[in-house]
Amino acid sequence: DKSKFKTEDLILINLEGEIHPDFQKPGVKSSAETGIHTETYKKFPHINSVLHTHSVLSTTLSYAQAKNK
Repeated sequence: DKSKFKTEDLILINLEGEIHPDFQKPGVKSSAETGIHTETYKKFPHINSVLHTHSVLSTTLSYAQAKNK
C-alpha cells in the first residue's frame, strides 16, 4: 500500500537510473517507470518531482489480465 510509504522505503537514483551506492541492498531495485521519470527530469530540469498514478480501472484491468495468464 503506497499510502504507507516511509522514508526508508524510498531509494535515490541518478539521472542514468542507477541506484545510489547507499541504497544498493539485496532485493532493492528501481521502478519499471524509472526511465520515464529520469527522461522527464532531463527534459524539464526545473521540476522537483515526478508523480504518476495508477487509476483503479487500469489497476483492475492489469490484475485481471495477469490472473488470466
